[in-house]
Amino acid sequence: MSYSGAHLNVHVGSPTAKFPVEDVKLVHFHNFKSLKTARDELIESPEFECAGHKWKLQLYIAENDGDTFDGFIAVYLFSVLPSESSEIRLADVSFNIKKSDGQNYLVGESDWMSCCDFGPFTFTSVQPSDGTDWFVKYRGLFDEDSDVLEFGTLTIEVRMRLDLDHYCHDDKPQTSLTDNMLKLFLEENTEDVAFKVKGKIVKAHKTVLRAHAKELAELCEAFDLSNPMRINDVDHDTFQLMIGFVYGEKILTETWKEQVQYIVDPTKQKQSILFASGKYGVTALKSKAEAWCVKFLELNSNTAIDHLLYADANSLPLLKKAAMDYITCHGKQIMTCESFQLLKESPVLMEEVMRELIEQLETLKRKRDE
Repeated sequence: MSYSGAHLNVHVGSPTAKFPVEDVKLVHFHNFKSLKTARDELIESPEFECAGHKWKLQLYIAENDGDTFDGFIAVYLFSVLPSESSEIRLADVSFNIKKSDGQNYLVGESDWMSCCDFGPFTFTSVQPSDGTDWFVKYRGLFDEDSDVLEFGTLTIEVRMRLDLDHYCHDDKPQTSLTDNMLKLFLEENTEDVAFKVKGKIVKAHKTVLRAHAKELAELCEAFDLSNPMRINDVDHDTFQLMIGFVYGEKILTETWKEQVQYIVDPTKQKQSILFASGKYGVTALKSKAEAWCVKFLELNSNTAIDHLLYADANSLPLLKKAAMDYITCHGKQIMTCESFQLLKESPVLMEEVMRELIEQLETLKRKRDE
């Protein structure tokens, strides 16, 4: 079994900065009839990236009172979370079986759905997946008139929309645990580790860091109050904001708007919360910072390639997708910009851009031939 994916985008007019919330992948289960067919035996795709996160698509033949081959296919989206404290909030998700002509496979009521929509849903380490046990009847896929298994391949379209509003807010209610953590953060003489950030001291508790910023906790394990860990690549105010977030302190919308300006200016990028949270592994803050960046960033032909290169170098998939979509929609203008030379100097990224354009052209050609 192998996996390949595609962004199937047909653009009418120019997208706004909020456009790259939705993403689409096609997951191809090749030689489907010869794959595992035992009841409840899992068929799982390799990891793929969609809407800025990593996933697997899982299929199995659901329990049925009749013959195994009369059973329903269950389909679940499984989140590959970077850490136990991570969460992914999707506004909605849909699964659709694709026919050989690219259209959705629609079946009768007795065959149940063949398409599935759900959301909103928050994926966590406790609940890492969601889907349905009643997606489509297994036997029905092999009917001659179904036009589904082209060359023996079952293709399922996964379409998802990230809930940016879930990440981009500053009015999250404070729980008693958060309140206690904030009191601990503000209380003096209880800390057991210190950071010397550009000559200024920031104190913290290793226990809190181990729970909410594991990478930073590991880095500072050998340090204490008398022997602070030196931080020279992030400014003091940014580091203080990051530590405050770990303890549950809110970061207001106005601050996020200011942070976006750091991303725009290459000379200030290392002052951003996005850089600091990525550098020191505060994954929940990095996800929030990237979402705010996508929400407020105004892309244009002169900056799109710079943002694409920055996002690629710093593992920022949402920002990368936003820049990629802008570039593929504004190819003629992009090619006249000085920054286009930078893209030409990166064969891997140039190939990704070309693949996006080719897939869009193929989609348009298929629609024109219908």
